[in-house]
Amino acid sequence: MKTKNYKHISEWERKAIEILTQVGISNKIIAWLLGRSVSTIGREWKRNYVPGARWYNGKRAQKMAEERRKHSKGPRISEKTWGKVFALFNDDWSPEQIASQVNVSHEAIYRRIYEEIRAERLDRKHLRRKRKKRHCWLSKRTPRDVSKVSIEKRPDLSSRAEFGHWEGDTVELVRGQSYLVTM
Repeated sequence: MKTKNYKHISEWERKAIEILTQVGISNKIIAWLLGRSVSTIGREWKRNYVPGARWYNGKRAQKMAEERRKHSKGPRISEKTWGKVFALFNDDWSPEQIASQVNVSHEAIYRRIYEEIRAERLDRKHLRRKRKKRHCWLSKRTPRDVSKVSIEKRPDLSSRAEFGHWEGDTVELVRGQSYLVTM
């Protein structure tokens, strides 16, 4: 399971949104410039726009966000509850059995248990069904072949006096999967 890497909008980004909207740039372009989703920019507008104001105000939006953060409830499931979950798990209870004793869904328990196993804080031997370890294919890429000569380092072809001689080359598009022949 992959968790999303969520990042709050920074004060700098709010100021950029303010300036770019005053110039008349669309949310789509603002999102592209900031490396964000268009819906993120839209939600930022909805959440921090003050009715009656002519423009989005980045400074005011930052204050509103800080105020909301002060009044947030924090994590939904306390560490005390997770401690009880882990104790029951170490006693070989299944996540479904644990969920009947603790007010946490078995899906959330599974998710957290696998996170803890990956971080090596829990032992996988307590699992009823030993799920296969997922193989990470991206880390096993082959290193770049240093024997290949880059096109920038090859001799200049403009010194050739005769017409009709061809030089061919291959360009690797996806590492080891597809190639393009150039003439």
